[in-house]
Amino acid sequence: MRLVTIVLAGALLVAWLVPDEADSRRKRRRAVQPPLRILSITLTPESYVAGNGSLDFKVDVKLPSNLDGSTVLEVSSLITSPSKRHLRFLWSRKPIDLHFEEHTGRDRADPDPHGPDGEDRDGNPTDAKSPDAGTRAAPRSDQVSVTLRWDGTDQNSELVSEGRYDYVIRAKLLMLDGEKLRTHMVSWKKKGSVDVKPPDPALERSQAEGGDQPGQETETSAP
Repeated sequence: MRLVTIVLAGALLVAWLVPDEADSRRKRRRAVQPPLRILSITLTPESYVAGNGSLDFKVDVKLPSNLDGSTVLEVSSLITSPSKRHLRFLWSRKPIDLHFEEHTGRDRADPDPHGPDGEDRDGNPTDAKSPDAGTRAAPRSDQVSVTLRWDGTDQNSELVSEGRYDYVIRAKLLMLDGEKLRTHMVSWKKKGSVDVKPPDPALERSQAEGGDQPGQETETSAP
């Protein structure tokens, strides 16, 4: 009887563990980061006042070594207030070079023009320290920078109020399918937040008093 109990307990334990192991394997597969990656995000300026210029999101993206027919890189960002009352969607599309991967492993763009022992093809001696000797062609970069520019307005084209705003940025590779672009690969999302500061009271008073009003022209008389 005791042996039967032990066997049943072991069977239940196995039945309980097997789904967990399968789930963990599925989670590990889902956790593999795609080769299209967002490397960094830089905000300029760090302290932003809505309506005072723009807030720039500089996004550095690493492209996969095999673009597999992709022709366009799309970078987008959704900016939201904590209450979700203010939303703004930004996006930019940039054509990419389909052949950069063919050049990343090359040491030289052309065959070495110098023969053995410091001689050229005609047998003339060459200077081993010449800047042309062994010149390496710079490989085409597999990193692309895209800048998204926010003017501080929401979905209704109204300036947002001060406070902390969240943003989510992601990158996509698009490929041409007939006459339309379709998504080929999507990067993991990058999240962050930005503090929108209140306007400078001195600047508001200056504008209210009519200082530095644009569009005014000074009349001049002909000599």
